Amino acid sequence: SQLAGISLTWYTWLEQGRPIQVSSYVLECLARTFGLDGQERLHLYSLARLSPEKNLPFLSDALLPLLRNRSCSLLLVGDGPARPALEAIRRREGIEEEIVLGGETEIPEKFYRLADVFVSPSRYESFGQSILEAMASGLPVLAPRSVPPSVAVAAGEIVEDGRSGLLLPEDPVAWRETVARLLGDRELRLRLGREGRRICRERFNWERHLAALLGSGRDAPPTDIPIVRPGGGPSRAGGGKP
Repeated sequence: SQLAGISLTWYTWLEQGRPIQVSSYVLECLARTFGLDGQERLHLYSLARLSPEKNLPFLSDALLPLLRNRSCSLLLVGDGPARPALEAIRRREGIEEEIVLGGETEIPEKFYRLADVFVSPSRYESFGQSILEAMASGLPVLAPRSVPPSVAVAAGEIVEDGRSGLLLPEDPVAWRETVARLLGDRELRLRLGREGRRICRERFNWERHLAALLGSGRDAPPTDIPIVRPGGGPSRAGGGKP
């Protein structure tokens, strides 16, 4: 993670701690498209390829009681071989409106604005770029603790447990209870989100990393100067790994 970073210009602030990269009109259309408009429930968001190592059926099953009573909705953006299993869970449990399958996207940053909490239950992740993007967007993050070989993720290198997000064991009760806690505590969500944004600025700022790579011998100022980075922008989710 020493050479990983993000340009915060992709995830700029409003006073409420929400990014303003996407217009309100686009967001309204997006919310209507996925049936998220007019809902008072809170929205959980995951951006990942729908593949077995991303562990999304585990997440869906863990959150079933909350989804059934419509306390929250789960927006899964990406595509892949695990999609049929997720569709089967939706049909079996009668929660087609609560689990939203958003498909592939070329503009994932727009979805962060629809969310209240970012969830990443993956069992394997070389580096959690989507976690970094969620933190830059001011979202609290839920991710697993790394317990090799069954769970080998880099979330612990990005998320400061209890400060910018919460790291959890691979236990459905722990995930369900933690989500319920976040859904009922707006101040906690905002505090975790603000701290995540701060950590991105201080630890994962592309300008600082660029200065280090160029051997400047000094820290670059923590500004939001646009930097062209590999891929040209935020992470993508679809047929390949995000």
